Amino acid sequence: MKNYKKLRLSVQNKLFMIVFFTIVLPMIIAGTVMINQQRKMIRDEAVRAAQKDINQISDIMSNELNHLKSISNLFYLDSEIISLLRAENDLISDDGFATTMNTALDSYNASMARIDFKTVLLSKNDRIYGSAPNIQKMHAYSYKNTRWYQSLEVNPSRIIWTSDRSLDFIFSLNSMTHMYLIREIHDPETWKSLGTLILGISENEIRKMYSGYITNQQSIFLVDDENRVISYENNLKITTAVEMLEPYLYQVSGYQLTKALDKDLLMSHYTINTNKWKLYTFNDMAYLTFHLTKANQSYIFTLIVFFIVSTIFSLLFIRKFFYPLKTLNDTMKTVEKGNLEVEAPVLHDDEIGDLSLQFNSMIHHVKDLMSEIMEVQELKRKAEIQSLQTQINPHFLYNTFATIRYLIYTEKKEDVDKIILSFIKIMKNILSDTKELISIEREIDLLKDYVYIQNYAFSNKVQVQYNIDERIKSFQTIKLLLQPIIENAFLHGLKPKKENGILIINGFIQDQKVIFEVIDNGIGFDTSIDFSKTPSDSTRIGYRNVQDRIELTFGSPYGASIESKQNEGTRVTLKLPIIEQKEVIIYDENTTG
Repeated sequence: MKNYKKLRLSVQNKLFMIVFFTIVLPMIIAGTVMINQQRKMIRDEAVRAAQKDINQISDIMSNELNHLKSISNLFYLDSEIISLLRAENDLISDDGFATTMNTALDSYNASMARIDFKTVLLSKNDRIYGSAPNIQKMHAYSYKNTRWYQSLEVNPSRIIWTSDRSLDFIFSLNSMTHMYLIREIHDPETWKSLGTLILGISENEIRKMYSGYITNQQSIFLVDDENRVISYENNLKITTAVEMLEPYLYQVSGYQLTKALDKDLLMSHYTINTNKWKLYTFNDMAYLTFHLTKANQSYIFTLIVFFIVSTIFSLLFIRKFFYPLKTLNDTMKTVEKGNLEVEAPVLHDDEIGDLSLQFNSMIHHVKDLMSEIMEVQELKRKAEIQSLQTQINPHFLYNTFATIRYLIYTEKKEDVDKIILSFIKIMKNILSDTKELISIEREIDLLKDYVYIQNYAFSNKVQVQYNIDERIKSFQTIKLLLQPIIENAFLHGLKPKKENGILIINGFIQDQKVIFEVIDNGIGFDTSIDFSKTPSDSTRIGYRNVQDRIELTFGSPYGASIESKQNEGTRVTLKLPIIEQKEVIIYDENTTG
């Protein structure tokens, strides 16, 4: 099974996550939802505005067309026109009759100037009257075969709205597109059809109905009941407008969002009530929603500013809240490295402040405990050193008194006096001087007194050499450190040899350490013996005491080592730190260097 390491998050990061998931993320989600809602509202508002515009245009056109329809009713009910059409059957001569009929027809066009229209009246006797510019061409037009004429034959009371390309050539000199209202005129007494009335409105007149209600960012198309474009104003220059209309030609009204010329367009369509023709408008959505979009952008900008400001304040609050914790944590790390002289600042009177106070109290308590422990350790160390020194002294005293006894026995008073003076100097240093460290120069002087006593006991058979570097004489060392080594050299190395003994004492600096070497040409011994673990005897106690005193005083990097070969001699090397005279050595038993 795989072990997955848990991700460790700091308190600050956790607070950031809390703020993010409880404040920032909900704000982002809410802001996104609100922005989407705003966009939908803008789109819906644009659709409503476009629908309102097309409804307004449709109503205006419907009113104008109803007005034209009302004018056709005046024609339909005009008694003079009906009388003239009745009299046409008994007409012998056309002189003045056509003029009278045209005058009657033109009277309504002149008095109803809101819409400029042209009139054509087709009698049942195939006579043609009216104000169409090319009315003479009507005789060549087989209008009785048209769909509108046949529709009137089926339903004489019907009013037809249509477009007819053949009629356009009659009602206009330049064949301009027209919209036509066509209806039968009946005899009100017999309901007999007297003729067919055609009112033609040019495309220019149609454009006047809507041109004042569209902008240069709109296009409009008027389509008849046969899906032919009768009038249009293509301000957006949409080249595919007709193709875009096709899917919606049979819908009464509606809208559709589409795209053309890399623009988002809103296409709206509505059916004119009067003639059931359809209006189609295209609006540039960017223009249509410009003001609403600006308001929405202001809203988004305000929302972003609020989000940024609230986030900054939240981060500042978190940093301010976390700063005491961070300070306390930094203080703890400093203490962890061993510095107990720092204190956590109490920045606020709250739980974190209480925690800082408790931490400071704990540090003070730890410092007090450590001071007590160090004092106890120092006392223990001094007691151990003094105990080791007391182990050294009996050996030395025994050998010295044995030598003095021998000299007294042999009545060598002068030699006795010299030995006693050397002995007094050594004992004075041991008993009256309580310092642990003395100068190397003084240690060598005391060592010379000790060697003098020992060598005398050997009848001066040992040749002693001192090679002490002048640079190290002012350095400090442990008192009576070399004496046990010298004692072992005499008793266990040189004494069994009996003659031609050589003892060399070297002192020098090497690798930033003070090195002492005690070399003898005695009988040597087996170096496989571990002196630190073997039972106590006079040989092993001396070496072990020196090793223990060095480690207790200076630490484990320093100490003693032995090299020996049987029947060749022994070399004891001591490694000590360089200690100036004014230095104070405080050794912790946990120190490794």
